[in-house]
Amino acid sequence: MASAAPSQQLVPNEFILSLYDDCDAELFSCTYCGKNEPDDTEFSECSRCSSRDCQVEHWKQHKIRCQKFSDEQKQEYGKIPGRVRRFNAYYAPIVSKILAIQMALLKLENKNANPTTHFVMLPMSELPRDASRPRLKIGKAEAMPMSDLPAQYRQHVEFGLSQYPPDTYVIPYIWGVTFPGGKYCGPGMTAYETNPILDPMEKLPRDRAALEALGAFWMNILNDCAESRRTDLFSAIKRKIKAQRRS
Repeated sequence: MASAAPSQQLVPNEFILSLYDDCDAELFSCTYCGKNEPDDTEFSECSRCSSRDCQVEHWKQHKIRCQKFSDEQKQEYGKIPGRVRRFNAYYAPIVSKILAIQMALLKLENKNANPTTHFVMLPMSELPRDASRPRLKIGKAEAMPMSDLPAQYRQHVEFGLSQYPPDTYVIPYIWGVTFPGGKYCGPGMTAYETNPILDPMEKLPRDRAALEALGAFWMNILNDCAESRRTDLFSAIKRKIKAQRRS
């Protein structure tokens, strides 16, 4: 019988914060030149370019990935895209666990499945204004065939996958945010130095019940921060990110 995942409250903040030790280069950094975003300025919304010069220099790649919204789209989505970006920056190490678990679940059903044949859908919804910013929470993730990927994101994903070394394990995913005015979807990718499904250091379980329990465990920890049930942990995450950006 699979063992149940431990209670979120029994996991010390120090353990969760340790997940952030090796991810500082991924937080608020330019997509192309790798420069970290300064405390007082936000990089370009559409593709996180650090400057106009950077955007011009990498325009061939930038125009493929550009997600800059027209005035009409900005009116439709408001600040949702920026809030999704902040959510991903705050919780990327935890999200990477959820993504790996979804791919492991998929491998139980289809041994040939991999990040070139499937992506992960990450549903999100808005929280009340008194919740911790960016006032979003995550729902149950689901691995889906690449054929279900919206056409407008397929080129983005194909280009993104081609930019990583062959030995890098990359999981593409789509944020799907439901809000009163409609739904916003945005693509993303998480890269792993080794395959997290096979890496013995990850020690992912090999049965469905245990994997699902572990996925729910990480989702609940993330949403406990997002819904202000663990304000101490959320504050500690923000402090750690801020310190890394200044280092």
